[in-house]
Amino acid sequence: MKELVAVKFQMENTEDSASLDNNLATHIKEACDIESVIEKLQEAITLSCNKSFTIQENTKKTIKQKSVPLWTEELTIKRKKMNALRRCCQRVKNNEELR
Repeated sequence: MKELVAVKFQMENTEDSASLDNNLATHIKEACDIESVIEKLQEAITLSCNKSFTIQENTKKTIKQKSVPLWTEELTIKRKKMNALRRCCQRVKNNEELR
């Protein structure tokens, strides 16, 4: 984190956290545009988080375990059509012929 902040704000002395903190505080006080300083600091924090945390992605193995091998696109279409007809049937209350 210290190295990324030092690179973003073009500071050389990065060994000591206290000196880096003091340099950063003076840089913020002297800055005319506080928005750009905040963006640089946010980028440094985001980059350090991306370096230190691993992001787990879904693997094909977990997807294969959840799928049903016999389910096809045709069955999906038929199920949707059946559900639509069932909802229509449930909405009809007075007309027994339609039901």
